[in-house]
Amino acid sequence: MSECILVNAPSRLHFGLFGGESHHGTSFGGVGAMIDEPGIELQLSPSSKRIYAGQQVSRLQAFTEQWIQFVGIQPESEVRIELKQAAGSHIGLGTGTQLGLSVAAALFQHYYEEIPGIDQLALSVQRGKRSAVGTHGFLHGGLIVDRGKKESDALAQMDLHLPFPPGWCFVLIKTAADQGLSGAAEDTVFDSNWTGTSHRRRELVELAQSVMVPAILNSDFAGFSQSIQRFGELSGDYFSRIQGGPYNGPRITEMVDKIRRCDVDGVGQSSWGPTVYALFPSRVEANLFMDQLGEYLLPNEWMTVAIPSENGAAVRVCCEKQSSNGIDL
Repeated sequence: MSECILVNAPSRLHFGLFGGESHHGTSFGGVGAMIDEPGIELQLSPSSKRIYAGQQVSRLQAFTEQWIQFVGIQPESEVRIELKQAAGSHIGLGTGTQLGLSVAAALFQHYYEEIPGIDQLALSVQRGKRSAVGTHGFLHGGLIVDRGKKESDALAQMDLHLPFPPGWCFVLIKTAADQGLSGAAEDTVFDSNWTGTSHRRRELVELAQSVMVPAILNSDFAGFSQSIQRFGELSGDYFSRIQGGPYNGPRITEMVDKIRRCDVDGVGQSSWGPTVYALFPSRVEANLFMDQLGEYLLPNEWMTVAIPSENGAAVRVCCEKQSSNGIDL
């Protein structure tokens, strides 16, 4: 058994889903990106009794109990799990998936001294039910294209992952809009919202394959920015009946319009929101934009610069005071 496990995992931006079932029987799928901040910082250490500490302790407990049920063995020794850093839940940054996978990775490393493949890791904490952007992103970082899943798949397959060109970064704007859908309410939307969407799915797949991926491979900032903007609008339109348009409510719609009036492409809503992202070719331009937008923010809104994650999560075995070795997933 290891002394102490440290897990650092990225956060996730979701540009949108491809949509309903294709003629190959594949559903969901989509495109997103992993970012270093706000990220997850989790620590597991031996303990005389099981302790959950820091942020989101109820979720730490739920994921741990799911993992114990999955492995089918009650641990003979206990651990202390502390969440030191995390984005809020249900704000569009994929915190639930990154936290669940972080807990599972730490527990596997502590009790078994090895971490299984991403399929088993996700199953152990019941993640990747629909989109696998954040699940594969936990392992790889960068831009993730999720192919989608067939009924027989435990986890959607990844088409590819690509690094971002040096210097590119996102500004995240946490708007005052309501939190996004989750749980049973989200299940209901997805179970009933895909009728007659095959044409839109083909359009989104073509946009990703023929425009978005070549643009990032060629460091074509303008082309990539315009493609993620368009992708988010088309995918968001699936849910216009629930959201009131391609974006989730009036405040997010206002924020996107305001950013576009600042001559910024590459702006969209991550997942259900309320976080909005905008892509920039450099931190200098991102900072100038934040100075420009600052006066428009409401008192309970905030923004920050987020750098694309290059490598995904890192799991490190350490002493209490000093790291001894690392395992990059």
